[in-house]
Amino acid sequence: MNGWLRIWVVLSIFSFILTTIVSINTAPNVDRRVIENIGMEECSYLLKMPDGYKLENAPEYNSVCYGLAYLRHSKIMKLNNIEDYRSIVLEQRIGFHIQVFIGWLIAILTVYALGWSIAWIIKGFKKPPSSNT
Repeated sequence: MNGWLRIWVVLSIFSFILTTIVSINTAPNVDRRVIENIGMEECSYLLKMPDGYKLENAPEYNSVCYGLAYLRHSKIMKLNNIEDYRSIVLEQRIGFHIQVFIGWLIAILTVYALGWSIAWIIKGFKKPPSSNT
């Protein structure tokens, strides 16, 4: 393994660790307001909405059912209880981490291909060794 390849491997590992840390800290999480709203009687109308229905108007920020109402306004989903909500968040987290991993993989493979291409071009400009036999 030559020096440039070693640099690429080290940078790939370092960028993977950094990407993983950032991904874990920015992935979708369970919102405690939604959990609280699911258990509140005055918010039960939001749980009884038909599947595939989305609230047309955004809720006011300080409204009693803001967390659940905002969720039902921004996404179309089946949501009847806390378990449904947790499974939705889990699916979102998994999808987010997969997208981040694919982005990281594309980035490091692009850097590798670019380095290989530059080395190939430079090699084309070098004179072949002369044979003095």
